[in-house]
Amino acid sequence: LSMIFRRILVWGFLMGIGSTVLGQSSDCRLKLEDLEPIITRFNPYFSNHQWSLDSRMELARMGSDRLLMITQDGCKRHHVVMTLVLDNAVVEDSPEFWLEETTLLMRKVYHEHGEYLEFGSKFEEIFTEKFLIYGTGKRFNFPIGTRNFICEIIFRPGEGARVMIEQVEYIFKDEENDASRANPAEEDDGWLGHERP
Repeated sequence: LSMIFRRILVWGFLMGIGSTVLGQSSDCRLKLEDLEPIITRFNPYFSNHQWSLDSRMELARMGSDRLLMITQDGCKRHHVVMTLVLDNAVVEDSPEFWLEETTLLMRKVYHEHGEYLEFGSKFEEIFTEKFLIYGTGKRFNFPIGTRNFICEIIFRPGEGARVMIEQVEYIFKDEENDASRANPAEEDDGWLGHERP
């Protein structure tokens, strides 16, 4: 996994540079210095949890064969990108396996987060429908309320797999803070996601 760690660190550095440029917008609604790790301190599902405020990256292990990286970024939108790296030895290339891995990932990451109660069941329902259509190796997205989700599962036989979920939430101005509004479609970069290495 040493090559994977190197790629993760390089990617985190590049994300930090990109967010610095992004943060120069005159209408940034996300204070990057106020960001906190997504995984709570006493979450029992993760070990070796590390958080860097400078890069806004956290790393954690879900056992010896699963490594999770989470990055955060944003300006008018809050981007949370989760990348779960699975060792080849544990991968079973079947729809049931991928659906279970994704469901457990989301439930464990958001353990004791009340916000997951707001969108979790809908996420699992729509993710299942979309994954059964697109399968592995294809990126797909869908909205839930004020959030957009961009998802992709990459499986390389003999090498391992990555489950990637990007959650993009529009940040309303204080005077417009109406959580019932959907993201403005004409300016919503949540549908585009980020280029990944």
